[in-house]
This record gives sequence, C-alpha cells and structure tokens, in this order.
Amino acid sequence: RTLIERSSDVIAIVDGDGILRFVSPSIEWLLGAQPEAAIGHSIIEFLHPADVSGALDDIRLARQAQIMSADNRYRIRLGNNEWRVIEVQARNFLDDPDLGGIVLNIRDITEKLQAEEALRLERDRAQESEERYMLALQGANDGIWDWDIKSDVFYTSPRWKAMLGY
Repeated sequence: RTLIERSSDVIAIVDGDGILRFVSPSIEWLLGAQPEAAIGHSIIEFLHPADVSGALDDIRLARQAQIMSADNRYRIRLGNNEWRVIEVQARNFLDDPDLGGIVLNIRDITEKLQAEEALRLERDRAQESEERYMLALQGANDGIWDWDIKSDVFYTSPRWKAMLGY
C-alpha cells in the first residue's frame, strides 16, 4: 500500500467498461484531481478526443487478454487544460476477487518525448550543417585540409589531393 501511495506512476483499477474504481494518490500531481473525485468516472473523459477510439479498443483487448503492451500512449488533459502524454500498461484482474478490474500503471512521458524531439532536431541540424560544410568543400576550387587535434583525424579535400598529385 505504501509503495502505491508513494509511486510517481499512477496506479488505477478500472472495471471492464473503463470506469475508475481505484486511483492512487499520485493522480493529484498528474491531473490535479483528488483520487476520490476521479473514482466513478470513465477514463475516456480524461483523454484527447482523437485517442478515445484507440483507448476503447485497448479496453476491449485488456478484457480478453492478461497483459497489454507498454507502448499504449494517450494524451490526457490536466485540470488546467494542458495536454500531457501518458504511457499505460494494463493487466487483466477482472476474475481476481480482491481486485476485480483491469490494473493500469500510468506514467507521464511528456518530458521524455520532448527531450527525444529536441535531440532529434539537434541531430538533424548537425547533419545539415555537416552536409553544407561538405558541399562547400567539394565546390571550392581551393585545396583545403583540416586536422582535428583531439581525435587526430586529418581530412583533405579532393582539390588539395589533386594539387599535390595524390
């Protein structure tokens, strides 16, 4: 119980129709709502409209299977109308008399996705810069060389090699 109450992930139990029956206290920092206020509501109410049909399909799959993939991602609206991206793992315990529902482990991955996008953009900019540099070297009629002292890599342009007879 202490682990669930102190987890940064939201732990929830929904019935076979997606109605919240239990929500851990960490729902407060994710949605800005008290756990008691979320209980009895459909998880669909919190999702982005474009994600609803996929979530309904996933609930149907969870009712039929024992476990779902961790790659189920949805956009969820916070109390301040900000949208966040969550990743959901689900496990079917509908037949378990103690749980009687589908257990959800919900993790906010918004910052992770933003960091990945920033890295991708930086990598794209670096590649574009390198491509421009290579085009400039190829187009120049000058012999150009570059020595990276740190890696001890020595580069010479094709024109430099031709000028020296290599």
